[in-house]
This record gives sequence, structure tokens and C-alpha cells, in this order.
Amino acid sequence: NGQRVTSNVYEIDGVSVNSLTWGGAAVVTPNSESVQDMTIVANSYSAVDGRNSGAHIKVTSKSGSDEFHGSGVFRFQDPNFNAYNKWGGPNNAPAVRVDTKYRQYGGSIGGPIKKDKLFFFFSYEGLTNHSQSYGQNWVLTPQFRQQVTEARPNSILAKICQTSNVTPRILAVLNNDCSAFASQPQTQCRAVDGGLDIGSLQAPLGPGNPYVANTFNGGGLDNIPDLQYVEYYSPTTQQGNQYNGRVDYQLTSKDLIAGSVYFTNLDQTSADAASASMPSADVPFKPLNSAITGIYIHTFSPVVLNELRSNFTRFADNQVTIGRA
Repeated sequence: NGQRVTSNVYEIDGVSVNSLTWGGAAVVTPNSESVQDMTIVANSYSAVDGRNSGAHIKVTSKSGSDEFHGSGVFRFQDPNFNAYNKWGGPNNAPAVRVDTKYRQYGGSIGGPIKKDKLFFFFSYEGLTNHSQSYGQNWVLTPQFRQQVTEARPNSILAKICQTSNVTPRILAVLNNDCSAFASQPQTQCRAVDGGLDIGSLQAPLGPGNPYVANTFNGGGLDNIPDLQYVEYYSPTTQQGNQYNGRVDYQLTSKDLIAGSVYFTNLDQTSADAASASMPSADVPFKPLNSAITGIYIHTFSPVVLNELRSNFTRFADNQVTIGRA
């Protein structure tokens, strides 16, 4: 109703699972097998729907019953079932297909621990996804990296160029011409075998060899390719698991105690498009999300009851540690 996305509220079993870091996002997204029902309130809020003025998305988790019940689900996607796109793209790019290996699976089971008194429910959902997208960009040529390594072997740049994971994931080298530099007449350019020659390194840095600014082509053209325009592929891998459990205890005819837990772990690595999918720029993402809820309901009369709810939610991801791994 015109509100910002940060005005939305997400609840599981009556308590908030909103992210405090990313407004408008939920710390936990319940797996489908664990959802009993879902209600969305967008206006005419009751007193219980305080705090936010956007949509209130309320999920109730499944509970066990006096009979055992179970369920299962499986989703399968594989590139072997996908056709190639006849048109590869501009610059005579090769034809590609949707290269996604997607597996999603889950199940649930629930039933009595003690008939009419104590019930349990458990659900699980897993996901593995290997996919890749495609893009086009300018990249440094192997010849240029070799030239840097030989000319300045002790430099930081040379150490970077010698690292095996700085080579972009190149699918094909596309047509290269100097039209990209048409708006920069100060830059010399020559199309050579393997890419474009736009200059050469100057004399090695050091005493007597100061850096000269504003030299667009360094030491001049040398017929060695420095840049090439390529089509690259960017892979993404995901593996995730979510575990959900709930226990309900009918303490008396007027007292109900219940508790639910959700734990979701994800192991994801994504390529960086700006680097033309250079492996050294891959971004790891390995969060552990959790939501733990406790509920106590006392019924005073058919029209009066009291609900006491408490919960703990957490999004945990140490990207400094996993970035060093």
C-alpha cells in the first residue's frame, strides 16, 4: 500500500524474524514442508500488529498430532534437458545454454510422543545449485601479465600477475578492434594477434627511472597484445540445509506449551562480474541463520486467553574469516 519495503514485518509463530541489518528481509525463510498456514495483513491492523505500517506476513509452523503424518518433495533441473540458444550474442559470441544443475529436496514427519498430551514435528529441506551466467568484458592478456612479471619481478603487481587464479574464466575471445578507443584520440591502438596493443611498459622503476605521468601509451606500441575482449562465464555454487523442529505439550486443558526452532546454513560462492569472473575475486557467503521460539498459552475462558511468546533470531556470517580461507 505504498509503504517502503523496510516497513514490512515477518513473523513465525507470532514473533518477529525481521533482519535488523537488511530492512525488509527475514532472517529465516521457512521451508514449505514446515508451514501450516500463512496470513498477510496490509491494512486494518489489530492492536497486536504494532511497530510497522507495511505488510505483516505471519507464518504458523506445523505441529504434530495424534496420528503420524509425513511428506516429501523433490525438484530437479539439469542442463542436459536444456537446448542451446541459437543466437550467442553480439560480437559473434558462441551459442550457450542455461547451465543450471539444481536439486531441491525436503520432507517432514510428525506425530504423538504421548497421545493427547505431547506431540512432535520435524522437517528438513536441502538445496544444491550449480549455475553459471555469461558476460563480456575487456581483460588483460597473458602476454601483458608476463611482460609485467619480467620487467618488474619484485613488484606487488608482478606477484599478483603470477598467481594462477587471476586468469579470468574465458569462454571465447571475441572480435577485437580499436573502435573502443575512438573517443580517446590520445591513446594509440593497434589490433594484433590475440588482442589489442595499446602501448608498452616504460623503463623499470627505480633510481634514475622516475615514473612519467600522462603517458597514455607508455613506451609506445610494441605489437604485443595488452587487452582482449572476451566472453566469460561466472559460476555460482550453493549448498544449503534447513532443519525445523516443533514440540507441543498440552499441560492441562487450559495450558499449552510449545516451542519451535529453525536452523539454516548456506555455503555459497559467487563469481565477480566486474573482474570478468577472475577466481581470485570469487565471493564466499556462508551464513548460519537461526530462529528459536517459545510459547505459553493459558485459556481463562472461551473468550479470554493470554499468550506469552519469546524468541531468539540470529544472522551469523564472518566474511573476514572465510575470506582468508
